[in-house]
Amino acid sequence: MRELRNAVQRAHVMADHRTIDDRWLPRDIPGAPPVSDSDAAVVTLPIGIPLAQAERQLILATLAHFRNHKERTAAALGISLKTLYNRLKEYEETAPQPVLAEPPAAG
Repeated sequence: MRELRNAVQRAHVMADHRTIDDRWLPRDIPGAPPVSDSDAAVVTLPIGIPLAQAERQLILATLAHFRNHKERTAAALGISLKTLYNRLKEYEETAPQPVLAEPPAAG
């Protein structure tokens, strides 16, 4: 029952209109028609990339794909909205800070 509720919630969040079509429904339902991935964006990661970096790139690319719509991003990634917010906060904290040039000495 929980899986059904999660699937319906995800489909509701992801659908652009009032109608939920099959592209937002789970793909691993026995007997369900196959869903085409022809419109899916692709993220390419090098072999050997640290898992944390791969996760970061995937989350940020998915967020950009959904134009910063966090609910859709979390639903597409299969994570909670809270987890997405936590990851984004972590990425902000670990982002390199720009070095400000010191003003010339007066004199």
